[in-house]
Amino acid sequence: MSTNYNLERALVAKVIMQDMFKVTAGESVAITADSGNDPLLMNAFAEAVYAVGGKPLLIWMPKAEKDGQAGMKDWPAEALTGALSNVDVWLECNSTILLYSDIWENAFKNNKRLRYLIIADSSVQSLLRTFTGYNVPDLSKMLNKVRDMVLDCKTIRITSDNGTDVSYDINLDYSFDIDDGDFSMPKFGTAPLLCEHCSQNRKYERNYCF
Repeated sequence: MSTNYNLERALVAKVIMQDMFKVTAGESVAITADSGNDPLLMNAFAEAVYAVGGKPLLIWMPKAEKDGQAGMKDWPAEALTGALSNVDVWLECNSTILLYSDIWENAFKNNKRLRYLIIADSSVQSLLRTFTGYNVPDLSKMLNKVRDMVLDCKTIRITSDNGTDVSYDINLDYSFDIDDGDFSMPKFGTAPLLCEHCSQNRKYERNYCF
């Protein structure tokens, strides 16, 4: 039996656009997608923006052969950079991602108010697991506690009943940030429950903490 997930698409779109980005009336929201994406999900995101008075900008492009800078030859770079430099919110859904390309870098350089989240070509089922079913303030409280614990130690050890026993040292010269699902302020957002351990020289190196 086939499943169309229409209700699940609507839920995911509402949570991301209205509860996490907190889109308000008049804000412009870019949703970038390519020929590898689910059109119904992209439309659900646009509808969730429109429902609160936002201005959705759904941008379709060819699926690039490679991710990031290696995909530049396949994208209308000048047009994309111009658009993304002038929106309030950018949800990147591309199945071949723009992340770390010149388009992405220049959008952040030119647009200091940009609220950005990358979900790539995540399935509806994956988005449901990752973005729904919890309270953002509660998650924020937990992740901030984890961050405080990390910043107060020199070594992290992870063990489990299944036999996991991993230890690594923390370099406190690196900054430490979290993604808790609150994308209402300018930031580079990723899936909630991500703890970011960022060097001063490379802005987005990551370690994951769950």
